[in-house]
Amino acid sequence: MGIFGGRNYPVIDLDDAVVVTGGGRGIGRATAELFAARGATVRIGDLDRAVADEAAAAIGARAYTVDVASAESWGRFVDAVLADCDRIDVLVNNAGVMPLGGFLEQSDSTSRLTMNVNVWGPLHGMRTVLPGMIERGRVTSSTSHPWQANCPCPGWPSTTPASSGRWGSPPPSGPSSLPPESA
Repeated sequence: MGIFGGRNYPVIDLDDAVVVTGGGRGIGRATAELFAARGATVRIGDLDRAVADEAAAAIGARAYTVDVASAESWGRFVDAVLADCDRIDVLVNNAGVMPLGGFLEQSDSTSRLTMNVNVWGPLHGMRTVLPGMIERGRVTSSTSHPWQANCPCPGWPSTTPASSGRWGSPPPSGPSSLPPESA
């Protein structure tokens, strides 16, 4: 079974596990639901285990606890997923934080949390999962990007530098969301 494919995206084969961090609610949950509806074996990782359990039960997935800001937590999470599945085919680095409020009023601890989750989280995830993907000759990793930079979100100035450190995926809406000179 495959998902996506077409003019802007390659087909993603869903032979084994799709891992979604931050999959307990919001965009992460919706992503997990989409993959499950297409026949994927979904594994949800979230810091809030109760929310992850609820989301997993609703779609027939499994839930795990992961603190994406911690490389050690990533290691335990991936080991647990691999104990249940042969491999991880797709990694969706969805977990993220977006502080609300003015940038100048933001505390250093909030900025540090934003960087740890939004930058180090995907880096830890990719460093933990990608070796197995590379060994098989296929890498499928997705993260979010600040492509819609004109969004007047209060937390945008602090989350954009964090999010712009992420690599490896096309813009959420394909090339049409890029400025005309980049498409």
